[in-house]
Parts: sequence; C-alpha cells; structure tokens
Amino acid sequence: MDDDDFSSFYMAVHGMRTDGEFVNTFEDEIRLRGAMDGLITDRAQSEISRRVKDILRNLFIRDWQSEPHHQNQNIAERYIQELKRHANFIRNRTGAPPEFILMILQYICFIWNRTARRTLGWRTPCEALTGQTPDISMLLHFHFWQRVYIGDYRESGTGFPSQSNEILCYFVGFSETVGHSMTFKVYNPTTRVVLHRSRLRAATPDDSNHPSNPPPDPDDDPNAR
Repeated sequence: MDDDDFSSFYMAVHGMRTDGEFVNTFEDEIRLRGAMDGLITDRAQSEISRRVKDILRNLFIRDWQSEPHHQNQNIAERYIQELKRHANFIRNRTGAPPEFILMILQYICFIWNRTARRTLGWRTPCEALTGQTPDISMLLHFHFWQRVYIGDYRESGTGFPSQSNEILCYFVGFSETVGHSMTFKVYNPTTRVVLHRSRLRAATPDDSNHPSNPPPDPDDDPNAR
C-alpha cells in the first residue's frame, strides 16, 4: 500500500519462495508503480535488512515497524484479512485448486484496485495512485476458474478434421504486462502452463458472455420502464 496513511489503498500481491526474495520483490514493486512514501512492516528480518535500508535511503522512503506480537498496530493486516475472506469465497464458489491461491489473490487485487471506495471520495485505488481513471471493461467478461476456449496455435490447422483447433482452459486473471488491456491469463490443464491470450470464449452456453447469449435489450424488460 502507498503512504503511511494509505491514501491510495492500492494493493499488490507477489509470490515468494523464501524471505530472501523480499528485496527483489520490493524493487519490482518500485519499478512497476514507483517509490512509495513509506514502508510499513512487522519487523521481519528480511524487511529491515541492510539492503532494504539502502533502497529506502536512496529513494528517500520512510519506514516504520509494528511492535512484535501486535499485528493490530499495522493497518495492512486488516486488508490482508479481507483478501483472505474474498479468496475463500472464490475458492468455495469455483472449486479452484488450492495451488492457485496466489492467482486468486492477484485476481482479487486487480478488481479491488479498480473498484471505487467511499474513503477515497468514490475514486478507485488506481486513480488515487496514478491520477488516471482506469478502464474496467476487462472485468465484465469472465470470472475466476471459468472454462474458456482459446485458439490452438500449435496445430495451425494440420489436425483437421480429426482435431479441434481450440483448447479448453481455465480463466485465472488479467495480463497487466502482456498485450493490450483486454489480454487475459488462462491455465492450460494439459500442459500445466499459464498462457496470455486476448481471444477466448466461454465454454458453455449457460455463461452470460457466451456468443449465443447476446446482452438483453432494455426495451424488452418491463421492469426497466
């Protein structure tokens, strides 16, 4: 989050295998979104190391640590609990495997950062951080772990007619550094690889965004009159 008073409420989640990766993750966050005004931590050794201090010193970033065993002093802990609550909701509703918890958290943060908040004067965290109103059209098409089809570029039609030219995948998020704003992340269960694709379609006709289900016409809705 940004600033010691959390003026933007912007949230980001990164995966780390060891505590030693915190420094590189910290640098990546600065590289992607700029230096924050302050760094608030729980005084873990990886977060107050000499290398972290050097980064804070070079970029004039303040730092503050909560007292040991007093997580209530760190306001970020409250929002971590919010993330966990939403993550459990998505897992319970979609049946996504537990190994996708990082992608679920990133999916939640992406939506959170583009949702207007009362504490920000009904601005989004993205706007509070960058000053620009974010595009939210990419949020309206698919939900986490939804089954989708993507084109099979490996075959290029060589398997016709015995093989389909599409691959069944699962929607797992939004691509922030690949392609245009309507590029998504999908998981291929066959190869166990996350792919970035801008062309995909819902796998089942009962999905509201399936090509066979156009948006309802407001003129046909008696309740809209």
